[in-house]
Order: sequence, then C-alpha cells, then structure tokens
Amino acid sequence: MGFDVHTHGPTDVCDRSCLAQNGGRWAQLAAQMSLLGNRADMFFVGKAIDGLPRVNGGHLIMGQRTACFLLRSVHRQVYYEMLPDAHHAQRLLLESAFWAETLVIPRAHIDRVIVVVEAFESWRTARNGAIQLPAPGDRSIGLHTVLLTHYAQSGGTLGFVNSWGPRWGDRGYGTMPFEYLERHFFDALVVRRARWGPSSWKLRRAEDRSPRELRRRLLVENPRVRGRLRIGRDENWQTDVYETLSPSTDEPVTCVEITNGFGLKMGWAFFRLLRTESMDVIEVPELFVWPTFRGMGVGRLLNDFAVGYARLCECSEIRLMMNEADAVVGSPRAAARLFAQACGYRWKWRQEVAPRRVGTAYMKI
Repeated sequence: MGFDVHTHGPTDVCDRSCLAQNGGRWAQLAAQMSLLGNRADMFFVGKAIDGLPRVNGGHLIMGQRTACFLLRSVHRQVYYEMLPDAHHAQRLLLESAFWAETLVIPRAHIDRVIVVVEAFESWRTARNGAIQLPAPGDRSIGLHTVLLTHYAQSGGTLGFVNSWGPRWGDRGYGTMPFEYLERHFFDALVVRRARWGPSSWKLRRAEDRSPRELRRRLLVENPRVRGRLRIGRDENWQTDVYETLSPSTDEPVTCVEITNGFGLKMGWAFFRLLRTESMDVIEVPELFVWPTFRGMGVGRLLNDFAVGYARLCECSEIRLMMNEADAVVGSPRAAARLFAQACGYRWKWRQEVAPRRVGTAYMKI
C-alpha cells in the first residue's frame, strides 16, 4: 500500500501505459479504502503495526494511528494526545458539551474523548447500559474502550457509546458514575479536528468575547501551510504544517504531516510548547512513521522540523517521548530507541502512568 502500483514486469521501462503514471493515485486510494469494508480489516491493519500480533486487542494510540493513515478525509488536520487521568477526561467532556450546547458548534468539530477502563461481567447485563461500581465477586473481563458522549449531574454521571451493538444497553449507549471512571481508569485519548477550533491567534482575550463572537471565531478554518519537497529524481513529498492548542495544557502545538505523491500519509509529528519556571522546552508527544515508509528519511525530516520550531520559539531543549505502546518487546522499541540516539537524543527510562510512557529522550539545542 505504500508504493507505486506498476502493471508491467520489474525489468520493463515504466511509461505512460503503466498504472503508476496513469491513474496510479486513484488505484492507491481504492486499495486503501478497500480496507474500510469491514472492521476486521481495520483490526488487522492495526495489528500489523502494534507489535502484538497474537493479542486480541491493542493500544489506544495504535488504533488512532491506524485511523489517521486510513481515514485521510476525516482526519485531515487532526491532533490527538494522551490524557493523564480521569479528571482531565471529565473536564474535556464538559468543555465539549459547552461548545455543543451553548456555542452550538457542530459535533463533527468538537473534541472526542476516548477512555479505556477495566470492565466487569456486570457490564454484559447492565440494565439500560447503566454501569455501577462492581460488587464483591464481580469478575473482571479485562480492559475496554468507550467513547464519552454526554454527561449528567454536572459530570457526576458520564454517558458513552459502546462497541457491543445496538442490542446492548440503551440502543448501544450507556452511563457510568465518574467514581467508576476514577477507580478503574487505565488510559484516555482526546482527538481534535484542528481544521477548526481553538488556536493561539483566535482566543486572545477570549473572555471579552460574546458567545456569538466566540462561536464565529471557532468556526473559522485554521490555516495550513503546504510545501513540496523533491526527494531524489522521482520522488515528490508534501508537507502540511498547522497549529492548534493542547486540550490538556492550552499551550500552542505545531503539527507536521508528510505525505507522498499519492497522498498517503508517511509520517506525522506534534510539537507542544512547555513553559517551566527555569526554561521553555518543546515536547514531542508523537512522532510516528508508518512502517512501510521507515528508512526513507521521514523521521529525520520530522525531527528537523522539531529543531527548527525549537529555535523559532527560543527553546533550549527538545523532549521526545516514548509511549508505552511503542515499548513492546521487539522491533518497535528498538526502532524508536535507535532513531532517537542517531538524532542526538539521550534517553532516560522511567515508567510513567500519567500518561502511560516508558521513557523520555532529551536533546539540547
């Protein structure tokens, strides 16, 4: 899926009669969209990159990466980040409800909060999908992912949509007390369609704006700077750079995507400004290259963007973070570790659970 589709032998000359030069981009798109025919195909695409081929499940961030690669039209100008705890997930859900109900922002433009919790046998028979705290003897059935949708009692009760079909709960929807999320929280992710929504230039002195003016500003499309790179003789890459605000820290985030000539996303990275008492640093919570395109210089190009952004912001340090999902035994962890070392980073290994990380690499500018 990552390379040209040729309709001739490997030793024949590629000319205008070849699919790679005549309609090859649409052939690539058709091949990519064919994977969306059923959920099983998407599942196995995710298993191809998460390093856990024999496990019936996967990391939350790996699922988001798969969606970013496959759903190009939906995930245009997207930003996501891991959340540290249940309180952050609750706060972002309340903010999203304020956008939808008070500012009347379309739901397609509102942040999506996805949480991973420990589920129990009582989930299967929960009346109207109302999840309660597990009783003694209620057996755990493992970790489960749900999308938060609404709330009640000022956030004391959280609504969600389940993946068990419309026959479960209230036509597929359920509720859980916030205390349940707090006690059995494992991981969380917020997804923002950064094509719209907040940015540093929109929300200056936002407290002085009326709800109508604030809504108008949030619905203005955020700019996207596009450039083209000539790689070698026959390769053309495209870079897209855009900005948003971090949902958890409200600090500026610069996002960079690199696509090939067929429009396939090869890699992307997020650079988040972190202000400390001693200095300002650039955090890189995500720098990901799709496995097909590794070894082609995509990661180094993304790192060059990070260095340039750090110098522009007059930051003296870059911190590259390794998610727990990238620390599985095998090639993913080795690839991340060796890439950072080759770029001049110095690793410090420490298990963190807020968000779930196993190490941070540091580089002085």
